[in-house]
Amino acid sequence: MQAGKGRGRGVLALQNCRTPLRRPKAFQIETSSVHCDFDTITSPEIKYTSSWADCGTESEDSFMEGQRLMVKFTYNANPDSPLGEPELSVRQKDNVEFINYNPQNKMWCKVQIGNNKGYVPTSYVMSLEGNDKLPWLKTPTEIPQEKVEYKPYKSAYARDTPSEPAPATSYRCDVCCKDFNGPQPYAMHMKSKAHKEELEAQEG
Repeated sequence: MQAGKGRGRGVLALQNCRTPLRRPKAFQIETSSVHCDFDTITSPEIKYTSSWADCGTESEDSFMEGQRLMVKFTYNANPDSPLGEPELSVRQKDNVEFINYNPQNKMWCKVQIGNNKGYVPTSYVMSLEGNDKLPWLKTPTEIPQEKVEYKPYKSAYARDTPSEPAPATSYRCDVCCKDFNGPQPYAMHMKSKAHKEELEAQEG
């Protein structure tokens, strides 16, 4: 739409445009020069490995034939090993003898324990030279515990110095010829009717 002449402003000033608007040449694209042939597009080359056993790099350690090694981690042999040769099940701390590396991948090495031979991961074994113990399996040292001294229970209400027991004669009634085990029983007896009757009988 374009503005009409002499109609002023507002909606009434607009009228239908007979010719479409043209974009500037700076924004026009030469479509004739652009050609895309999908048949010529190729994806990057992907290299596949024959099995997972062929993946990986060489081990940092280098063992020699007949060298004594220690197993760092327990490994259970895979009966369907892609190595083409049997694997060997080993347990942590086992001592094995190195035979050779796998010709295709040094991440696997053949070891022997007793009469059994087989492949294990090279990263699962370590040299015994100067290191015959696994550092992460050290036996923790026992920390000496402080000896606890138990004291007999003592009530807070108990006296520090026990009172001396009163002599037995102080709780004896010579009139009735009776002994009492404390001042209260003795006082009650002195006020009793039986004591008074015994006293009157002796005085009379």
